[in-house]
Formats: sequence, C-alpha cells, structure tokens
Amino acid sequence: MKSSHEYQDYPRHPTLIADHVLGPATAPIIVLEYGCYCCPRETETFAAVRALRRILTDQMAFVFRHFPLVATYPTAFLAAEAAEAAAAQGCFWRMHKYLVEHACAYSREDLIHIAGELRLDAPALARDLDAHVHAERVRGHFHSGIESNVRQMPAVFVNGLRCRDEITVEGLRRMVEEASARAA
Repeated sequence: MKSSHEYQDYPRHPTLIADHVLGPATAPIIVLEYGCYCCPRETETFAAVRALRRILTDQMAFVFRHFPLVATYPTAFLAAEAAEAAAAQGCFWRMHKYLVEHACAYSREDLIHIAGELRLDAPALARDLDAHVHAERVRGHFHSGIESNVRQMPAVFVNGLRCRDEITVEGLRRMVEEASARAA
C-alpha cells in the first residue's frame, strides 16, 4: 500500500525567534501544524492533535505556526496577530484554543472582546493590533510554510512526515508509527 504521506525535513525558518511549543521540547515526536484561525477545518485538526497529546503525553510536542489564508479569509492575518499579542502576555495557548474552537472571520472588535473574555489585557492587545507589533513574526511563520510547500490548510507534519489525508487521531497515530519506523 502506497503511503499517503510525504517525507521532508522538519520545516524550519532561520528568522523565527521561537516556535509555540506545547509539550516537552525533548519529545521524540514533534507534530507541527501550519494553521489559519479562520479556516473551519482548524477545529477538527486541533481536536485530533489534542486527543493524540492525551495518548502520547510527554512523548509528543505540538508546534503551531501561522499560515493565514488572507485571500480566502481576509481577517486571518489579524487573528494571527492577536494570537501573537496574547503570546506577548504569556497566553498564546489560551487564545489559540479559543480561536481554533470558534474558527470564524474575526474582526478587530471581536478579537479585543475575546481578549477581555480570556482575562487578557484587552487595551494592550488593541494597541498591538493597531501598531501591527507582531506582523513580522506572523509573516515569518507564513514564509516558513511557503518554504515547506504548504498550500492548503491545515498542513500537519509528524517528525517531518507530511500528512496528505484528513487529519484524524487514527491518521496521526499511523503517521507517528511511520515516522518512528523511518527513524529506526
């Protein structure tokens, strides 16, 4: 049976300061996602990754990079900037979870309201959005995706193995097995 995955090196970009990583940095399994907060498929991907993390616990780290599809979702870049503004307040994953679970076209006002709901400093987030403080970081993530041949959402890699199927818990588990077999 032909693999529906494509192997390539773990996507990196030299200008990124640091990735958003959930889980131990020394984990043998790295799941990297390029995602767009406005894409409705993001919700299912996030659920599958969370379920896999519950199974693999400290054996897996999840890395998220922004890939805002502004041609399809005009406010996607702004949503990514809001996530980075939340990160500046030490709350990236809280904002990330909210944005992917609701995946919609977020306005500036929506994002400021969400920040308040999440008990972030909403005025600081508004200032960051207005000044595009985090735009360069979002662009860095996006360019890293372009260099990794990302063209559609969501794009998920497991230890450099790119998923070409629907992203489900079982599909990700098969990818973990395949990536582990390649490493052996």
